[in-house]
Amino acid sequence: MVSRLRAVFTLATTALLSSASGAFAQKPPPSSLKRPGSVVRVTHSHQLVKGCAPNPAISSCLEKRSPAPAATELTLTPLPAGLVSKPTEPRGQRRLALPSAIGSSSAETRLEPGRWLLSWQDQSTALRVAEARPVAVQLTTISGRCVAVPSGCQLQADFVRRELSIPAEFRASEAH
Repeated sequence: MVSRLRAVFTLATTALLSSASGAFAQKPPPSSLKRPGSVVRVTHSHQLVKGCAPNPAISSCLEKRSPAPAATELTLTPLPAGLVSKPTEPRGQRRLALPSAIGSSSAETRLEPGRWLLSWQDQSTALRVAEARPVAVQLTTISGRCVAVPSGCQLQADFVRRELSIPAEFRASEAH
C-alpha cells in the first residue's frame, strides 16, 4: 500500500511539475525585465592607398588600395531630450572600441531611446535611437591619395579621408 501511494504521489508530482514548467515557458518575460532601447551596430572599413597609376583617358590617377587595420574607437554622448512627457532613466556617455581586424571591423552596443551624438575622430553626427529599431552605422577610412602632377601621379601617404554614415531615418538634429 505504501509503495502504491509513493507511485501515485510520484506520478502526480511529475505531472504537476511538467504542466507548471510548460506554463512558465509560454509566458514572455515581464516588461520590467526587457532592456529598453535598441542595438547600434558600428562597422569600420579601412583601406590604404599603396600606389598610383596615371589614367590618361580622364587626366587623373587610379589608386591601388589594400585592406588596412580597422580598429578604432568612438564615443556616444546622450543629447538633451527636449520636451518629455514622462521621466526617463539617466543616460550616460558610452565609449565603443572596435577590435583590430584587417579591412573591416565591427562592434555593437545597446542604447536607450533618444538622441545621441556619435563622435569619431574628426567626424560627428546626431542619431535618433528608437525602441526595438536596430541602427547600422558605417565608418570608412581611406589612408592616402593620389594626386595628378605634370609628371604623372604622386602618392600623398599622409592624407586621410573619413566618412561617417547612418540611414536617413535615424538622423537627428544636434540642436536642443
